[in-house]
Amino acid sequence: YYPSNSPNPVSREELIEFVEMYRKAIPDISMSIEELISTDDKIIIRFVERGTHMGEFMDIPATGNKYEVSGIGIIRIENGKVVEMREEYDVLGFMQQLGMELNPKEEKQ
Repeated sequence: YYPSNSPNPVSREELIEFVEMYRKAIPDISMSIEELISTDDKIIIRFVERGTHMGEFMDIPATGNKYEVSGIGIIRIENGKVVEMREEYDVLGFMQQLGMELNPKEEKQ
């Protein structure tokens, strides 16, 4: 995942690589737009993503688990082209639905 507060933009090639990996792991992925707002140069989308974890995802073997998570995307348009995109996504909820557990770090003594 690429956090929206990352100081380094993701290249087109990195984004394509990530999307290809994502689609292999979740071939039935679907998104529904729950809300869409546009301004002069921005589009804000609130969405729900659904799918089934059918292939390896970031070193997590396929579980067959179905999931549903929400997110918000902000897209900036310049001269009719997307020039910036930020997304906030419920990564914790996604990982928990895939069967991952959240464990606190052990303190070093």
